[in-house]
Amino acid sequence: MPKKIFIITVVLLSGVLIGMLVSLLLLRPSGSWICQDGQWIKQGNPKGLMPTEPCLPDSSAENDLNYFSFKIGRPDPDIQSVRTYAFGLPKYMAYEIFGEDASSGYLDFKINDKIAFRLLTADYVRDKTYIREKETDAYAISFVGGHTNILKVFDAEAVEELNFFIETFEIDGQKVFTADGLIGLFSELEKTGNIIIDKPKPNDLIISPYIITGQARAWYFEASFPIRLEDKQGQIISTSIAYAQDDWMTDNFAPFIAEIEFLVDEETEAVLVLMKDNLSGLLQHDEEVRIPVLLSPLANMNIKAFFGNSQLDPDFSCYKVFPVERKIAKTSAVARAALEELLKGVNEKEEKDGFFTSINSGVIIQKLAIENGVAYVDFNEQLESNVGGSCNVLAIRAQITETLKQFSTVDDVFISINGRTDDILQP
Repeated sequence: MPKKIFIITVVLLSGVLIGMLVSLLLLRPSGSWICQDGQWIKQGNPKGLMPTEPCLPDSSAENDLNYFSFKIGRPDPDIQSVRTYAFGLPKYMAYEIFGEDASSGYLDFKINDKIAFRLLTADYVRDKTYIREKETDAYAISFVGGHTNILKVFDAEAVEELNFFIETFEIDGQKVFTADGLIGLFSELEKTGNIIIDKPKPNDLIISPYIITGQARAWYFEASFPIRLEDKQGQIISTSIAYAQDDWMTDNFAPFIAEIEFLVDEETEAVLVLMKDNLSGLLQHDEEVRIPVLLSPLANMNIKAFFGNSQLDPDFSCYKVFPVERKIAKTSAVARAALEELLKGVNEKEEKDGFFTSINSGVIIQKLAIENGVAYVDFNEQLESNVGGSCNVLAIRAQITETLKQFSTVDDVFISINGRTDDILQP
């Protein structure tokens, strides 16, 4: 009897287990909904209804893309005029080539027979002023493959397609529009392949003195490169030097900073020009970035700086100095401002008029104080570097003294170098 009860119990338990398994199989969904080519496709027998969210085609999927590579140009035994173009496009896009020459043709990229964007090539590789004047509607410009590559956008909604083309486009295996290699004429930053400008942005209103910042690579020589400010006629308003703030002798970007001063009587349109320090002097190595800016006027005042003059004192009597009037931004530190103008030396026009300075370049004012009619001024050692002869010493002292004594608060001047007064400016 016990044996029968055991067998019956086992049979009943097995039936229960089999029933549970069958129920699970029947309850489990036997299919799913698949998003394919922009449509929901039923696979098997899904339990739920078709999803209500839109089924969007995945244009980034590898099977939805085409990659192209071809040669363009006309063979020339003297120059490399045949280039290999390579890029990727979504399958729903097409391209068309116009012109056989890699340096003057263009390619149209289309969606449903409408131009989304266009790639042009041109010969004017280095004349950036001309490029900006001619291609005012360019989205991006680069200088790769021996010529200028200009990208123009016709369909503002083709953002993903444009970005994918930019990411994949190469000429002779070299990326054309890298992330840091675009000159986005309408972007926040003005860029070339080797420089990024953080400040100023195009058409910014700037006030003197203005700090310019950014990053550059392969632009520096001895950790610096030149900057100039031009008016609309191309006349130079001011110049400055940008200095690297990190290791500049690598292939990486190094940050730079520059300060430029200017003086205008009214709000003035100008162009800030940053130039690669091209030691070779060869045009093919020239690079520059031009940023349109507006110069803000400041209240001005006139001061005098005193220099020697070979025409007014042909015998060079050592102690005779003559005033040059300079216009500066209004300041309460007028004595220091006058000395700073003196230390700048003479400009081109003043030099033609016979003015000259006996003071070394690189002299720095370390301290200036005026007490009880006496000006105490301390300079760095550059003031007496390689100074020889009593006549030179007299001329240096005369330039400094007369520049300070133009002010009614100064009757006498004491000069020191690094705090020393007794053994300085010896003949």
